[in-house]
Amino acid sequence: MKTSSLKYWFAPLVSGLLLIVLSLFTLAFPLSSFISLSILFSASLFVAGIVQSIFAIEFKHSGIKWFWEFLSGLVVMFIGAYLIMNQAESMLVLATYTGLFFLFKGVDYLTRALTRKEHLGNARNVILLFGVVEIMIGVYLTMNLLVSEIFTVYLLAFALMNTGVLELYLAYRVKWMMKAHHGKLS
Repeated sequence: MKTSSLKYWFAPLVSGLLLIVLSLFTLAFPLSSFISLSILFSASLFVAGIVQSIFAIEFKHSGIKWFWEFLSGLVVMFIGAYLIMNQAESMLVLATYTGLFFLFKGVDYLTRALTRKEHLGNARNVILLFGVVEIMIGVYLTMNLLVSEIFTVYLLAFALMNTGVLELYLAYRVKWMMKAHHGKLS
């Protein structure tokens, strides 16, 4: 790391503090946070659909089956637009998506553990256990959407807190490196 970049140690400090405050806000106002998250989810789908469609048009003459990519982008864009206009459905889809994410991730872990026995060794049992637990969480969240909504908010708060703490740690380490270089910045 160049010493000239060390003088910006405060950037991860500010970022970390903001993320921790946002995490606490998420925990203090879970309903508002979930509504905001569902709006962001819907808008992300809308933008992703537009980008995917543009990408398909750009590669129209490359021999790739661009039409299906274009059509898929339009479908995602229209789903995003529909969810933006229908907030209740957006929250329902986000809660379902959270459950399905864990379900499919669990199936992915199980598949890896069962198909790569010789490469995983003793880790295979741990991966199997995590796969089964993720499947159970996914099924539970998919069948209990209210719990899934709450779980999604707490998962977001945890991710924000985790990232904020990491940013504070990075700020501390950069500040420490700065002192180790005797404060000499070039």
